Amino acid sequence: MTRCRALTFARTLERLRACRRPAVLIHTRPDGDCVGSGAALCRMLTAWGERPTLVCPDPVPARLAFLVEGIAVSDDLPADTDLSLTVDVAAPTQLGRLESLIGGPFSPAIMIDHHQSGRPFADHLIDPRAAACGEIVWRLLCAAGEERLTADRRLIDALYAAILSDTGCFRFSNTTPATLRIAARLLDAGADAAGLVRRLFFSKTPGQLSAEVLAATKHRALPGGRVRWLALTRREQTEEGRTPDDFESAIEVLREIECTDVALVARETADGVTKCSLRSAGLDVSAVCAAFGGGGHRCAAGCTVTTSDPEEAARILLEAIVRALGQTEA
Repeated sequence: MTRCRALTFARTLERLRACRRPAVLIHTRPDGDCVGSGAALCRMLTAWGERPTLVCPDPVPARLAFLVEGIAVSDDLPADTDLSLTVDVAAPTQLGRLESLIGGPFSPAIMIDHHQSGRPFADHLIDPRAAACGEIVWRLLCAAGEERLTADRRLIDALYAAILSDTGCFRFSNTTPATLRIAARLLDAGADAAGLVRRLFFSKTPGQLSAEVLAATKHRALPGGRVRWLALTRREQTEEGRTPDDFESAIEVLREIECTDVALVARETADGVTKCSLRSAGLDVSAVCAAFGGGGHRCAAGCTVTTSDPEEAARILLEAIVRALGQTEA
């Protein structure tokens, strides 16, 4: 792999303006930040006369589909792509089956990200101080001097949704004064704050509620209750009308239980591996996940464990979590 270089906003914009058929890649199990940031970037590129495609190896969840209305969305790279870039992807493994693009002729040329851990795999614009990739895309918009684009309400809503998602509606510790200043600028531009909060946090399907009930009743805890975990088979994720997407908020159920320091959800996938999500009240779970090829933020991270048995994957991660907790208390 060739040496990857850090990019400035000016250099990133220069390269984005030079293409005509860009592909914006986002990660598997897409969340509000990657979908919102990717959608906003696609709308900005479209305004420049380009024809971007948002590429995601997994379907965009139904609850986020409104963010990509009118945008070309694909699960693979279009044949006429002349520049591919990633948004909110910390490591190649987060691209799922599209990881095979890395190092090849269609390897991403630009990486826009905000995670504090991960491995740069392309020339990159990374700011780990940003609470969401949406902050970085907003700064790109400002650096381009494209004030006219603030009239595009779909673009503004996409960025506000991105920031809302990764800050937990401004509840998480990654929310900074800069985050709130950008949010205020987006509100000035007409972001539908109340509507987006309702859509993203207070509008749940019966399947999501069923998934949260299962998380509350099936999860287990280590002695003392500081570490709680949930291991889910494919069958459990699809019983009673549920879908795997319904479990995106399951980890929040565990984290909200009193005295919980670390929450873990291990979910078997159709690919024969287990996707693991971690949340913490202070432990650096990104370091835990980095040991398994994943990454993320200090208090929110994820990784993939190469076993189809979610119980085994949970056990492996729990051992790493207990070691990390012991080291922080030593």
